[in-house]
Amino acid sequence: MKNLVSILVLILTAFLFQYIGPWWIAAIPALIVGYSNNTVSPAQSFALGFVAIFLLWAGQSFFINIQNEGILANKIGEIFNGLNATSIVCITGLIGGILGGLAAMTGRLFKRSFSK
Repeated sequence: MKNLVSILVLILTAFLFQYIGPWWIAAIPALIVGYSNNTVSPAQSFALGFVAIFLLWAGQSFFINIQNEGILANKIGEIFNGLNATSIVCITGLIGGILGGLAAMTGRLFKRSFSK
């Protein structure tokens, strides 16, 4: 249950932070959640950050894709050897997930290095 709350808090705060800053600002809430969550291992912290930011970025790119009727994603897909819009949405989510996972794991490892 606490992991679900961490994911929801991370999605909400990263969503709000991205309105005031660049794309990489989603790493800051993931870093803070990873630092503050004492009950998980670094691998679990990576998974929490990955899932949260993956869902956020894939969801945002999906809604943007719907709003412009897939025109932009299809044009970007043509640049990358003919990928379709769904692949572009998934790749966007994976990039965000890796960003969030590494940031959350870094926060957890940072706290663990000072607690010994």
